[in-house]
Amino acid sequence: MTSIPLPKGVTGISATPKRQEYLVNLFYHSSGYILRAPGKELVATAATTGCRGAATWYVDQNAYFVIGDTLYQLDSSESLTSIGTIEGSADCDFSVGQVNLVIIVKGGKGYFYNADNGLNEITDTDYQPSDSVDFIDGRHLFIPSDGSPAFYSEIDNPDNINPLNFFDAEELPDLNRVTINISNNEYIGGNESFEIYRSSGSEVAPFSRREGARVDTGYVSGIERYKSSFMFIGRDRDQSYAVHLMSQGSTQIISNDAINELLNVEYSASELSAVNSYSYVWKGVQFVGWNLRRHTIEFSDGNWSYRDSNLDGTTLGPWSGKGIAFAHGRYYVGDSVTGNIGKLVDDPGEYGEKVEYELQTFVRGLRQSYFSPSELMLDARTGIDGST
Repeated sequence: MTSIPLPKGVTGISATPKRQEYLVNLFYHSSGYILRAPGKELVATAATTGCRGAATWYVDQNAYFVIGDTLYQLDSSESLTSIGTIEGSADCDFSVGQVNLVIIVKGGKGYFYNADNGLNEITDTDYQPSDSVDFIDGRHLFIPSDGSPAFYSEIDNPDNINPLNFFDAEELPDLNRVTINISNNEYIGGNESFEIYRSSGSEVAPFSRREGARVDTGYVSGIERYKSSFMFIGRDRDQSYAVHLMSQGSTQIISNDAINELLNVEYSASELSAVNSYSYVWKGVQFVGWNLRRHTIEFSDGNWSYRDSNLDGTTLGPWSGKGIAFAHGRYYVGDSVTGNIGKLVDDPGEYGEKVEYELQTFVRGLRQSYFSPSELMLDARTGIDGST
């Protein structure tokens, strides 16, 4: 009997189409099974539409979503409350502080929220429109949209920015693009490199650069925490686009030839710069996903798969999920188009609607050998009522 191995993910390039494999709305689990990706169950619908970002504020354990022009809070009873107005339509980034939750509109205004004072705009005259923000040692650290030097707030006060609270890369002063705090090391990524800063304990200059810790990989988009590090779409100097994992003193390219071809052939530089990302843990496996304009790709346990909310059965489309927040023991997800907020569940479909599950593989055999199948058996435990 000829055995046809099941695919583990997206592999192969267009030059060898008969050797391409992929999974859609499925993933390969280390147990040796192909499992379906989680479905979405509707829990609330906002009055506005189009999720722009989400975060969990661990002070009150609630999930927060910016949908349309409104900040919403989703509490433990899955009740959705409008908090206030977030102007604009661009995606948002969050900084989860101990006193305030900071929300920035990329390229626009900044806001901060706490239960005592509600939602307020950052009005300090030294605030600059920013694209990225994170929290370290009581301060909110911002990366301006024009790539100019980073700046930070005073402790526990995002609306107090000293005109001297600006600093820049010392070794390779490229344009700044993003910041992320990993184990109290603040990474600042630019067009050409990442540099790492630590808290110095000084009131005058609270951040000091780690000497010799520059990583020569430029940032493009889609930064996301992964275990004790982070992933992002980037490129080494004079190289093509790829998905990178930050490691000790360097980055590791984790995207395979199939994903690299997708990024470099199907997408322009401007499209890649607009990619947003998300992360969740399912069946004991961490997933990191990137919403591209026409595709959604996910990485898990060394393998790649597609997510798709498209039901036309002929072409891949992007997943509708955007902005994931873990709160009250569940993962909640916004929607890129509607005002829906769902939770990830171990059921097929999205909001009661069916989605397609698809796999493609090929038969392995000796070169120029042939066989004629008289019978094809598929052992499936989902999708066909448990039949074989």
